[in-house]
Amino acid sequence: MFYRGRALAYGNKGDYDKALADFTEAIRLDPQSATAFNGRGVAYLEKGDVDTAIADLSEAIRLGPNDADAHYNRGNAYGKIGDHDKAITDYTVVLRLDPQQTDAIYNRAFAYGAKGTHDKAIDDYTEVIRLNPKNAGAYYNRGYAYCERGDHDKAIINYTESINIKPNDGYAFYSRGYSYWQKGDRAQAKADFAQANKLGYKATIFQSWIHLLPRWMRL
Repeated sequence: MFYRGRALAYGNKGDYDKALADFTEAIRLDPQSATAFNGRGVAYLEKGDVDTAIADLSEAIRLGPNDADAHYNRGNAYGKIGDHDKAITDYTVVLRLDPQQTDAIYNRAFAYGAKGTHDKAIDDYTEVIRLNPKNAGAYYNRGYAYCERGDHDKAIINYTESINIKPNDGYAFYSRGYSYWQKGDRAQAKADFAQANKLGYKATIFQSWIHLLPRWMRL
């Protein structure tokens, strides 16, 4: 417990090397500790060693099949390497265990969107918004999904909601301007592009928001 607790403290401070050392010692003392494998997997993921992270998180899941945090973190790891199908599978397990885990709903929506399954992405973002009506990223990404479907009216509504929550977000203005442009409203599009530029955002492609927030462990 001591090493796991100290490792968690190091991880929360961003000192992942020390976190790794303590989680490794915790595993040496208790090789059946799913939480230690989960924590070490997160530390590896934060350091960019995704393959090793997946191996540790998979061991955490083998030891604790109903550990929602380990499934969530492995979903994030799969998302980082673009394996969206496996990410969706893990996030879906999380939501079976904890149906209101908004980060998992949000990230599953992102994975669906990355696969081009925009209807399912919209459904998940809608649930995120129901649970947290002030989530600007969910509105933005739902707008992007509508845009990809060619529904620029709904895209504009969602981009506008995102802007209302986060008025200094340049790429939300840029994206809304794109949808106005596609609708033929050149004046409003140019106004949005100008505001995006004023806020320091210049782009030729869309961006999306994803929440890859780690869930270290439950002590």
